[in-house]
Amino acid sequence: MPAGEVGIATPPMSDTEKPSIGAVIAVSGFCISVNEISARLYSLCVDDDACVPLREGQIDPELPVHSVTYDDVLSFINWLNKATGHEYRLPSEAEWQHAALGGIDDPFPWRTEGRLPQANIFSDKLVPVGTTSVNEFGVRDMVGNLIEYVADCFTLNVEQLPTEGAPFVDHDCETRLAKGGYYSAPSYGLSPYFRFPLPSYFGSPQLGFRVVRKTRVEISND
Repeated sequence: MPAGEVGIATPPMSDTEKPSIGAVIAVSGFCISVNEISARLYSLCVDDDACVPLREGQIDPELPVHSVTYDDVLSFINWLNKATGHEYRLPSEAEWQHAALGGIDDPFPWRTEGRLPQANIFSDKLVPVGTTSVNEFGVRDMVGNLIEYVADCFTLNVEQLPTEGAPFVDHDCETRLAKGGYYSAPSYGLSPYFRFPLPSYFGSPQLGFRVVRKTRVEISND
């Protein structure tokens, strides 16, 4: 993922509004997993007794893993780092949004003809990882399929965000942040600018994650 700048905004509340940019963040180059983390990959962590076992509705190996809490995500990342010898982590909000926009300042990329023709939006179910159209940076499902955890604590005041692209971390961080509208989200939630606050203990069939690392190596998610 190339370095760049990204504008963090008050998200639009309809698919005709333009976001109101509140902070411009410089983002260094990084690598991000092409797909959302799959249940197949997450199950390897479960098999090593390092992650909480998946429930019946989570175990389809072809689908992205979902209904995991923030602590579940951290357990998976700790396992992944030990298993690979690399340093993976959740993306910051700025990194996630930079990857989602694909280098184009388009608040509703699914409305732009030819950009995301196979995005899983306005539907009634998840689709398997690796089956949707890719954006200009080669990543899938940054819009639709699942909303995704990022590393940040939630703040309404985007001017608090670190200017170098690191996550915003509050002292207690009772409210986390997720990005990237899920498969049945309303249109305003399908903007890469949309910011979704949620409790750290929250898990939902519409919520998953992907990981990043600083070197030029990507991982397979299926």
